[in-house]
Amino acid sequence: MEGDGAVALVLFILGFFFPILWCICFCVYSSSDDDSARTLSKVGLVLFILMTLLSVVFVVIAVIIIIIVYVCIIVAAVNESDFNN
Repeated sequence: MEGDGAVALVLFILGFFFPILWCICFCVYSSSDDDSARTLSKVGLVLFILMTLLSVVFVVIAVIIIIIVYVCIIVAAVNESDFNN
């Protein structure tokens, strides 16, 4: 279809602000006759997967850090109360 590359490019660029558009771009243009649309859709899918994995990793790291901080606070509070008694 004429103009697939231009629309795929717009979806690809907007995907940096709304990553779900990369997935939509892949679903729509992965079987396009336009080489640039197909390439952008595949790169968009890779970026969507990468963004999703990085988000999960960052959330897990944040939860681990929060747990470590809370444990340190609780241990410090218990040690302080034992010291005062």
